Amino acid sequence: MLWHESITPDFDPVTALKALADSRGLVATEKVNLASRRLRVDTVQSSQLREKRTPPTTKTVRQEAFKLLRQALNNPQAAEDIKALVERARQGQDISHGLTDAMDPDS
Repeated sequence: MLWHESITPDFDPVTALKALADSRGLVATEKVNLASRRLRVDTVQSSQLREKRTPPTTKTVRQEAFKLLRQALNNPQAAEDIKALVERARQGQDISHGLTDAMDPDS
């Protein structure tokens, strides 16, 4: 939501929207960065679910996993194993254990 700079500073639609959400029993959370202010409105239940979400891995671990996958794809046998796993995953099969074996650089 944008408004012209000539509007007086006491005009704050974010505060008004937060008050409206609170009056309806909703949870309004504000995220501010250099370029914008964002307001997210959730139910109490959905806001609790959002708070519980944490990534299972760090960015560094994901980068290392991608590196292992690229190395495995350069190995002809591992690439065939990964291709077979992709086909099985497309069919709805659980391939989580096979993927780690296929990406193992020592295999």
